[in-house]
Amino acid sequence: MVYATCFLSLLVSGCSKKTNSEDTAANANAAVKVTVRKAVEMEYAPVLNFTGTAEANKEANLGSAIPGRVEKINYSKGSFVPKGAVIAEMSDEMLIQAKIELEAIRKDFERISRLKEKGSISVMDYDHVKAKFDASQTKVDMLRKNTSITAPFGGVLVDIMVNEGENFSFVPSVSSDLKMKSGIVTLMQLNPLKVSIEINEKELNSIQKGQHVELVFDAYPTKK
Repeated sequence: MVYATCFLSLLVSGCSKKTNSEDTAANANAAVKVTVRKAVEMEYAPVLNFTGTAEANKEANLGSAIPGRVEKINYSKGSFVPKGAVIAEMSDEMLIQAKIELEAIRKDFERISRLKEKGSISVMDYDHVKAKFDASQTKVDMLRKNTSITAPFGGVLVDIMVNEGENFSFVPSVSSDLKMKSGIVTLMQLNPLKVSIEINEKELNSIQKGQHVELVFDAYPTKK
């Protein structure tokens, strides 16, 4: 009985070794075919594509510091306005009134100044009249600045929010892109343009100052 058990064990072991040898031979015959290419050294220049938004280099909503009526707009929408040019003219009723008051106070100030030189008036009275004169002069200067809207930089008049004959107030309006803005006209410097893009954090290391960039606008798809 002992001999029979040993013989059966050896028989099983021999069959297992034979099966493993057959599997190895089958795997060797089923080799994968490969294609061999010669390695060539070349420069790798990755290209990153982004979608951006074109923006004006400068933009300003121009208006008056005080409410008033718009008398005249000297430029039409879409026109180029040079720096320092008068874009719009406001009503000057308040300015005329302020000038009349200034001239009246000026006469009093000149008379008080002559009396002060003669020692016929106290310093307190002189200072009181001088303060009124300075305040009146400041008021005239402020109104003069706000009777004309000038261009702080050269640009294109892209929007007229208050037309001639209408009253200007500080109530903001909603633009076509749902932004709140206030003023009489909108001036933009469109040369040069700025393009804003969003860059994924993992690509920040690939962006460096001085890199070459090509822009393609939807309106001119064939031009770069």
